[in-house]
Amino acid sequence: MLHPDNHNSVSNSYRNNIKSVVAFALLAIFSLPAMAQPFGPDGRSPELNLERMADRLDLSEQQRADIKAIMETGKTAFKPTVDAMQANREVLEELTNSNNPDPDLIQSLAETQGDLLTESLLHRASIQQQLNAILSEEQRIKMQAYKEAHRDMRTARKHHQPKHRAR
Repeated sequence: MLHPDNHNSVSNSYRNNIKSVVAFALLAIFSLPAMAQPFGPDGRSPELNLERMADRLDLSEQQRADIKAIMETGKTAFKPTVDAMQANREVLEELTNSNNPDPDLIQSLAETQGDLLTESLLHRASIQQQLNAILSEEQRIKMQAYKEAHRDMRTARKHHQPKHRAR
C-alpha cells in the first residue's frame, strides 16, 4: 500500500507530466493552422518556430523527423476541419449581421460549429498523444517550464496593451 505522502508525490508527478504533455500539444497543434499558411500570424515561419522549440528541447534527429511527420500528417488531416470552421463562421457572421436573421438556422450553424470544435479538440488530443510518445520525461519538463514562462509573458503583454475603442 502506498504511503499518503508517496501517493501525493506520484499524483503531483503525474499532474506535471500531464501539464507538460498538454503544453506541448497546444504548441504543436496551434501551429497547425499557421503551417497551412506561408508564414504564421506574426510573420514568422511555423517551421522555424518548431525548429527553435526542437533546439530548446534538445531533440534528437529521429525525434525531429518523427515530430515533423506527425505535424505534416496532422496538418493535412486537420485542414478540412479548419476550412469547415472558417466557412461556418463566415455564414454565421453574415446571418447575424443580416436584417432578418433566421434563429433556427443560426442555432443549426452554432451546433455545427460546436461539432467542428469537438472534432478539432479530439484531433489535437490525438496529435498530443503522438508527440508525448516521442518526448522523454526531461523534455516534457523543459516544455512545461517553457510554456509556463511563455504563458506568463503573453498574459503580461495582454494586460499592458492599450484598449482600442471605436470612434
